[in-house]
Amino acid sequence: MRLPTLLVATSIAVAAPARADDFLPQTALPKAALAATSHGGGGDGGGGSSLIDLTLGVEAGGAPLLRAPDGPVAATTARTSVALFARVSIPMISERIVEVSWVPRHGWGLMLESGDLRLGAVKLHLLDLGVFYDSTSPITVSRVARRWDVAVGAGAELTMRRHLSLVADARMFAPIDIWSVVTRYGDTARLIGDEIMHGGQLWVGAAYHW
Repeated sequence: MRLPTLLVATSIAVAAPARADDFLPQTALPKAALAATSHGGGGDGGGGSSLIDLTLGVEAGGAPLLRAPDGPVAATTARTSVALFARVSIPMISERIVEVSWVPRHGWGLMLESGDLRLGAVKLHLLDLGVFYDSTSPITVSRVARRWDVAVGAGAELTMRRHLSLVADARMFAPIDIWSVVTRYGDTARLIGDEIMHGGQLWVGAAYHW
């Protein structure tokens, strides 16, 4: 073998890769990709949220806007009240919250709340709608005998710790059959409407989340 041919063959043997992997580009995987691979693909596989959110709470307050009796008809709206509630939601399906409440000496409520706005630790539900069953006595204008009220309001929650929050809710109650009130009470129906508007309950309290 000639000397030049021997030198070329030796050079090729030295430069050849020891493994087939050496032909692949030597690019490092990002740490995040490595972590995802080591955990089975990443994504939402960890699953930190619960299927059902449950909140229990208690609030107290009254009707701060209710005027002192100064007319021919005395106000028959509760000036102070207490409410105990349970709120349930299924985050995987909807942000809507179903609330069942009990107001001692008055009755039971069923509300549909919405977590419309979040500002850091504050959650606002700007429009709550529901019904209230006056099992004992209506909260507002109890002189108008009835069993069912329509309830409307709004509220806020301030998260203090992981499971504990401060809550505030405003609720207004009015007879579902408002037309019957107008036709039955005539001119005094205006006084009833005014008392409903000013007799809304403002409650403040605490809640515990599971």
